[in-house]
Amino acid sequence: MPATSALAIAVVAAITMAAIGWRTLLTIAVFAVIAFTIVGLVNVVSIFSA
Repeated sequence: MPATSALAIAVVAAITMAAIGWRTLLTIAVFAVIAFTIVGLVNVVSIFSA
């Protein structure tokens, strides 16, 4: 479930921010957004090509 995954990611992000600081978290967040964008595009392409 996407909602459950997002919640889990938010919890991990909060723990990570507390543990390693906001600058590192920001870098991770940027990569996460890029990864989600790629996954989303792949999903859309697979839906349309199916």
